[in-house]
Amino acid sequence: MVPHEPGASACLQVVRRALSFLLDRFAPRKAAWPSIQLKRKDEVQIDMITIRHGTTRVVRTAIVVAALCAASQGVHAGHTASMGIGVGTASPVNTESAVTLPQGRWAVGVRTEYTNFEDFSDEELAALRERNPEGGLDAVDSLLNASIGGFYGITDDFTLGLRLPYVRRDNLREPEEEAAEGAGPEVARLGNIDGIGDLVLFGQYRFFHMPDKQYAAIQLGVKMPTGDTNERSRDKRIEADQQPGTGSWDGLFGLAYTYWFSPFAFDASVLYTLATEGSQDTELGDAFNYNFALSYRLGGGQQGVFYAPRQGLAWDLIVELNGEWRDKLEVDDLENPDFGGHVLYFSPGARLTVGSNWTFAVSGGVPVVTDLNGTNLADPDFRIIGSVGLSF
Repeated sequence: MVPHEPGASACLQVVRRALSFLLDRFAPRKAAWPSIQLKRKDEVQIDMITIRHGTTRVVRTAIVVAALCAASQGVHAGHTASMGIGVGTASPVNTESAVTLPQGRWAVGVRTEYTNFEDFSDEELAALRERNPEGGLDAVDSLLNASIGGFYGITDDFTLGLRLPYVRRDNLREPEEEAAEGAGPEVARLGNIDGIGDLVLFGQYRFFHMPDKQYAAIQLGVKMPTGDTNERSRDKRIEADQQPGTGSWDGLFGLAYTYWFSPFAFDASVLYTLATEGSQDTELGDAFNYNFALSYRLGGGQQGVFYAPRQGLAWDLIVELNGEWRDKLEVDDLENPDFGGHVLYFSPGARLTVGSNWTFAVSGGVPVVTDLNGTNLADPDFRIIGSVGLSF
């Protein structure tokens, strides 16, 4: 059970009122609304497909849940999941798109992201502890973030969505203080830490578009403290930055831009996460994600209907740059200098569209810039992202 956090009830009321305002403002009066419940419970990605229906242009969608967080995986300097909002088109895998779902359209999807980190032996961890007795030195072998998401087009310009992640960290270890005089530090093996992460609710509003050409959208969301925050190992509660959930209410603020020039497409997006204090009096630090993607449709594509479904299969080749920055962690208002930093990934990938409803995507990422704070041990070697989605 998720522990009660101060201010959670008030925040929940704010979210409900915001939803009511958005539905009253943008929804058609006779629309049939799905039942939306805010329950206790990161890097969803939506893929758009454009088709022609008679003489009018209709945007229809096939969805792939991202990984966010972003997902994108977020800044690995803190081992935390991305807060990427996850509304995208069929071109990028990680970069957000400015294209929105059509009114009345549903989409669901699953996205899995695996990140492998630089390996540190027990001897290396112990040596680091001797040189830095007060440092926040913990290491994991890998991080898995798998999420499910659902989305609904309230109007052609406004999409409402949510996503729920499962988070797993393998082989968590941390050097302890000296076990005996002159014995040197030992390394505590805390095992695998896994559980349900924080639920993200978001909206994307398209404020500008030139049909089948250019799109721009604003993204707003909230990450709720619904994830597991009480995981334990060796009768000890795991530190907040290694828990599946954060225990904090965080705000998400983003912008996205899409430009189609068949057979290419260009997407760019930025997302800022405003973190607040969560479990164990810990604030994980604000985060900033920036992304650029260039996509190419194999075999060409008709201008203005770049994502049009075809009989059979359609392939997109993708190249992305995905940047992630996170601020330092604070515990009881004391800053941890060994947390956060900046990572930039080069991420080639591909996407397969099957018919008009299914999409499959894969992306690999290698860090080309790694600038972590202090003795942060979350140095990524590579990451792999896979996703599958369905629209109806």
